[in-house]
Amino acid sequence: MRRCYDWGWAMAVPLLKCFAPLSPKLRAFVTGREKLSKTLAQWHKKDPRPLLWIHVASLGEFEQIRPFIEQLRQNTNTSRSLFLWLTFFSPSGYQIRHNYPLVDQVTYLPYDTPRDVHAFLTTVRPNWAVLVKNEWWPALLCHAYEQNIPIFSVGTRLHRVPWYAQSWMRPCLQSIRYFFAQDAATVRALNAMGFVNATHIGDTRYDRVGALAQSATPMALLKDFVSTPAPIVIWGSIWMDDWRHARQAIRALGNNWKHIIVPHEIANAFLKRITADVKGQLLRYSVATSHRLTQTRILLIDSVGLLGQLYAYGTMAYVGGGFRGALHNVLEPAAYGCPVLFGDRFKETKFPEAAALASAGGACRIKNAAALQSALLRWQNKTARKRASEAALACVESKKGATDKLIAGLLPYFNRADRKT
Repeated sequence: MRRCYDWGWAMAVPLLKCFAPLSPKLRAFVTGREKLSKTLAQWHKKDPRPLLWIHVASLGEFEQIRPFIEQLRQNTNTSRSLFLWLTFFSPSGYQIRHNYPLVDQVTYLPYDTPRDVHAFLTTVRPNWAVLVKNEWWPALLCHAYEQNIPIFSVGTRLHRVPWYAQSWMRPCLQSIRYFFAQDAATVRALNAMGFVNATHIGDTRYDRVGALAQSATPMALLKDFVSTPAPIVIWGSIWMDDWRHARQAIRALGNNWKHIIVPHEIANAFLKRITADVKGQLLRYSVATSHRLTQTRILLIDSVGLLGQLYAYGTMAYVGGGFRGALHNVLEPAAYGCPVLFGDRFKETKFPEAAALASAGGACRIKNAAALQSALLRWQNKTARKRASEAALACVESKKGATDKLIAGLLPYFNRADRKT
């Protein structure tokens, strides 16, 4: 089976290169690997510090490991003693965080072929590898093990024993030194697979959103927009699937509500669609002034990187992606004590944080536009909204602390004299 896997990659790489011109994302995926090859060809590590390699799939996994990186840099014993190399699998994460200042090098992950992985590991020569979530690439795991590189799986999450773990992938997974799991169910699943080298630390994203909420800087431009008593709904990371329901709710709620709409992707066609659907009642952020904001009730965000700050101004929030099975970050608004709404077409096993918020009373799953409007009107009541707000904030606060546990678990390995044992 492993030979079939390697053969599959050998066939896939030429096909990826062939079809890359047809898709911007696929083109970035391929050109990123080409850039990695050039980086490795020129790489001669002169820095004497031992190298910690951290790999994430995309932006979401990066945000999960980010508290660990920041705390590692703040630690007086390790802040200057480690060289950090960060890799991304997907373009969406790399393109946004390739200049992240707290690491020393940022690249793409190589193709998972024996040749590409071997070239990466023998050139970079990491002392340790941290793989975030379930980034278990067979060639990577096997070659790292052969080179005696300790591998740690961080933020591991399984809700059942995967079929591949009992077959050809098992020797690859045995190369992982330790599993730092998000929940107790994952530890039980790993134990059932025969892996006792696992512990439950929790989810570091709770630490991340808590820190963001505490350090958020005010947006002076929005001062007059948010100064009125009108309820303000933040429509965060929405797609067309979300907008079909949101636009009906916005129309039905009337002029006594305010809305800040933040599309997940700033595509011109989608921005035009939103503008047309609300018939001139909307102002784009790129042309907003304090005076013009006092005369509008709907603000359309056509810039990236603002959503985390905007949740601070929300009376309540709707987080997109639920209607397409890929729910976005519901913890960011909850960290501000902002009650959260989201579509219900996603698996709770994949997004346990959403289930936890809903169970605590700080969030609500909605099926359609009518249910969305009903939930918003229910939270218009100050008593109901206060109850939901306190529940959302308490849920986030109760689950903090995973970063401290992760640091405590990994530092003994980093501090050993023999860096590869």
